[in-house]
Amino acid sequence: MKVAYIGEHNENTGTYYRQRITVSPEEFDELNTALTGQYNSTASSVREKHIITSEEMHRLCYAKPLATGQSRYYLTLTQLYIIAAYFRNKRITDNNTILLVK
Repeated sequence: MKVAYIGEHNENTGTYYRQRITVSPEEFDELNTALTGQYNSTASSVREKHIITSEEMHRLCYAKPLATGQSRYYLTLTQLYIIAAYFRNKRITDNNTILLVK
């Protein structure tokens, strides 16, 4: 995994991404498994409740697993937080981030 602080403008959404994370396909599978696990555990716990916390709502709305087969992903901040918790030894900043699979 490599973190670079290279800016890039996405013309489709108008968002400027300040950080780029490059991972191997194996690391991507691990990250996507972590995202899927977080999303599924939140979804299953919400079905049993009548009140949903804001953190649970953020995970359900913004921490969806990544679609496979692409090489470039524009991460939401909630997805970035889960990924940053997974790789604690890297300096990942709280910015809009592109995930590249190479």
